[in-house]
Amino acid sequence: MRRFLVMFSLLLFLASPVFGQVAIEKDGVKIGGAAIRLNFTGDVAISGVGREKTIAIGLINEVVSTTNKTATATDSPRRYIMTATGQNLVTLPTAAAGLTYSVVDGGVAGGVSLDYAILITPQSGDLIEYAPPSTGAPLGTGDRVKSDGITGGSITFVGASGVWYVVDTGSAEWSDAN
Repeated sequence: MRRFLVMFSLLLFLASPVFGQVAIEKDGVKIGGAAIRLNFTGDVAISGVGREKTIAIGLINEVVSTTNKTATATDSPRRYIMTATGQNLVTLPTAAAGLTYSVVDGGVAGGVSLDYAILITPQSGDLIEYAPPSTGAPLGTGDRVKSDGITGGSITFVGASGVWYVVDTGSAEWSDAN
């Protein structure tokens, strides 16, 4: 038994440098490492150079200081924090499975409310699946949603073929902007 433990310990010692190396992949594309392979999929962003990498899991924050933002499919998953003075317009890409976006009224410098609505526009053939609580009436294909203009208001969309599902509206009231 003692001989077995000595051999096992020697084997662990010799193998330990191999187990100390990690290969990191994003959706099957290798971005570093060696012996152990970790493949991150879904809502993951990996950045950095050389051996130093940052892994962000979930939505990626982007502060938008212009009044217009056109989202692209490659932006997903993304949280747009709108901070421009004036009416803010966000255009969603064609709805597709796996896309996720959130839009937040970030106010302006000093935490002051934008006092302007944020308008979110789908592509012309897409439907935003949402019924504003104030009316209870569902939106029609191509209809836009509009915020109440209060800092901190947010809305989150998850895509499917031809449909954007509203999965969260935070504490804000969003309405049909037709």
